[in-house]
Amino acid sequence: MNSEKYASFTAGSNDNGRRADRIIRQFIPERSLGGVYKAFRKGLIRINGKKVSPDSKLMEGDSLEIYRTLLEERPSPDEPLEPHRAEKLDILYEDDDLLALSKSRGTLVHGGEDSLEKEVSLYLKDKLPPSLVFKPGPLHRLDRNTSGLIYFSKSLSGARDFSENLRGGKFRKYYAALLDGTLKRKAVWVDNLQRDGDRKVSFAGKNGETARSTCFPLRSEGNRTLAVILIETGRTHQIRVQASHHGHPLSGDRKYGGSPLEEGYLLHSLKIETEAGSALYGKELPEAPLPQQWKKTLGKLFTSVTLEQLMNEIHGFLEDQ
Repeated sequence: MNSEKYASFTAGSNDNGRRADRIIRQFIPERSLGGVYKAFRKGLIRINGKKVSPDSKLMEGDSLEIYRTLLEERPSPDEPLEPHRAEKLDILYEDDDLLALSKSRGTLVHGGEDSLEKEVSLYLKDKLPPSLVFKPGPLHRLDRNTSGLIYFSKSLSGARDFSENLRGGKFRKYYAALLDGTLKRKAVWVDNLQRDGDRKVSFAGKNGETARSTCFPLRSEGNRTLAVILIETGRTHQIRVQASHHGHPLSGDRKYGGSPLEEGYLLHSLKIETEAGSALYGKELPEAPLPQQWKKTLGKLFTSVTLEQLMNEIHGFLEDQ
């Protein structure tokens, strides 16, 4: 093999056991699947200097060699990232596999130069072992105007475990919400939700995907209720749609019929709890504190109690779950 004609990449721990063709598809996404398989047949893709089949698996330390002409349209993997906002990440928890952050209202999770995904990439740039294709990314959704807890992957195994547990219903996700109206007792909301992609709204109807939420009112005053909402499914705009459908839209959520609120709607991801069998079970998982804007708003709306009492009620509820 003429080594000068091949670019060499070393497999890292996050590449262990991954099929060569799947890694190559991410290296040269502009090539068709047929073109990728043809490159394997012609020996343009090798592992440790040897011609291999597409289903060959790489191990940590293996050398993946790709004919340079296949990479002409691929950006350099060593292109430096310019630091900008990584130091502003509000980190709540970090281990070898996961990173938990508190997202501010108005921040995009992914897409755009100022997204959390971009900032996390900058923060982890020199902290992760090298990998051919693995990139840290968000593990669940959080709308732009929803604040609070969100998890990112730091390893392939962490991403897989989290995603499997999420699909398997082993996580309980708690949110704080400010609702219109007065709720006196716990309410369980089970609805079928549909999505109108053109209007970018969701609605409850006879068809669609099942959504289940449980609303725990903590305190009501002045026709508004501070509540903690547990969601057992993760549909788009789930809390906003179900709260509105059941007569208690989020205050300030004009899109779903909420009353006017200068700050806009208040919805905050508080905590994710796990069940036995989860990869996170037994770990001391974080609780995302309410933002200062929340505290200012609640201090104005709930005058019969102190702000400290409200915070203690939310924290105490989570401790009891």
